[in-house]
This record gives sequence, C-alpha cells and structure tokens, in this order.
Amino acid sequence: MVTLLADTNFLSAGICGIFILLCGIGNTIGGIVWVGKFAPLGFWTDGSGLWSGIPLIIAGALGIAAWPRRSHGLMNSFLAMCIIACIAASVQAIVSGIAHAVWAEFIGDNCISTGYGCVCTSSSGQREYLRNSKACDLVSTVVGGLVAFIVLSSLGALFTLAGSIIACIVTCNVPQSPPLIIQQPAVTGISVVTSHTQSRVAHPNQYLQQPPQQLHGFPPQFQGCPPQQSQQPQGFPQQFQGYPQQSQQPQGVPQQGVPPPQYCENAAQ
Repeated sequence: MVTLLADTNFLSAGICGIFILLCGIGNTIGGIVWVGKFAPLGFWTDGSGLWSGIPLIIAGALGIAAWPRRSHGLMNSFLAMCIIACIAASVQAIVSGIAHAVWAEFIGDNCISTGYGCVCTSSSGQREYLRNSKACDLVSTVVGGLVAFIVLSSLGALFTLAGSIIACIVTCNVPQSPPLIIQQPAVTGISVVTSHTQSRVAHPNQYLQQPPQQLHGFPPQFQGCPPQQSQQPQGFPQQFQGYPQQSQQPQGVPQQGVPPPQYCENAAQ
C-alpha cells in the first residue's frame, strides 16, 4: 500500500512537472520576444517573461526527472524550486496585470505617429508619449503579450503550488528503515552487595572473636573467688608513715568471669 501511494505521488509530480515546464517555456519565449521586439517601447529593461520563465523550466525539469527515478533527493529539489517558481510566477502575473490595465486604453486609433515619436491618448484624455515613430504599430502587440504573460504566469503559479504540495507529501512520508538490533552475549558477573553489618571471617583453627559487649550486671558464671592474701600478723607495725593507702578498685563493669569483691568476702566468712 505504501509503495503504491509513493508511485502515485511520483506520477503526480511528473505530470505537474510537464505542465510547469510548458508554462516556463512559454514565458521564456515571450520574454525573448519582449526584449527583442519591444525594445523601442523601453520595456526590454524589466526582462518580463525571463525571470519568471527560467525558474519554471528548472522546476518542471526536476519534477519530470524525479518521476521515473523515484529519487527523494530530486523530489526535495523539486519542492524547493516549486516554491521559488511559484513566487516568481505570481509576481509576474501581478505586474503583467497592472501593465495590461494601463495599456489597454491605448488600443485602436488612439495612437498618432509624429515626427519624433508616438502619442497615445486614452479614453479619459490621458496621453502617453513614446519616443519612437514605430511605437504606434507595437501598442496593440504589447497588450497581447501582456495577456500571454498573465495567463502563463497564473497557470505556472497554480501548477507549482500543486507540485510543492505533492513534493511535501513525498518528502514527509519517507519510509523509515527498521532499527538495527545488535545482540551481544550476556556477560556473567559477580554482584557485590554492600552491607553495613561488619563481620569477621574465621581462619582455620581459629575461633571467632566477638566484639566486646557492655555488660549491665553480673556475669552469668563465676570462676571462683580469687585467692585470699595471707593475713598480716597481729600487732602494730614498728613505724607508721601515715595512713595506709586503700586500694581503690575501678568502678564500672566487672570483668567477665570474676565476681565482685563483696561477694568473695562474704563467701570467705
């Protein structure tokens, strides 16, 4: 279905290209005649027909070339030239219409040849002086040429507008290539899990050492009371050097497996 639609669009672009080419050829030939024959009227300087016919020829040739080749690059060029040629042909039609409205009043016997030129009088009494004795014979031909420019330029503008729409449809509906999927072999790795819990690994023949824990009370087991020191013999010492220093045991949590001193004194009694 997509291929059939694309072929139809290329065919339509080719047909529009043919008509655009014909309008461009007509405008170009009319422009050459305008420059060569109507030079005594002073109209050759504007180049009417040439600056509108050449873009139409280029646009029509691109549309015809894109038809059999199914080339999207040529279709993009056809789109760009259709836009340019449509603007040029529209301006040419407007300018020719204004010139025709002016010169249509001087058709017939309203132009009189003088020794130094031609004087044309319109129905409203307006006069136009042309500095050429042969200009009176060319006035009616000028009006016919302007009519040809109006018709060819108007048709060229319409066909280029249609061609630009067709080219835009073809350009915007370019089939997208499917995405390329590259499969790579799965890489097996070791996942590392980070934990805030500290643990120690025991080596062979080694017990796990647990971190010290703060005890709140007596240990569950006692290893016995420490051996009693030998009592000093009764009597007064020979010399007193002051009060004996009392041993102060550090206050705090007792060591594991050793009962408090008060318990041992009671057990000795």
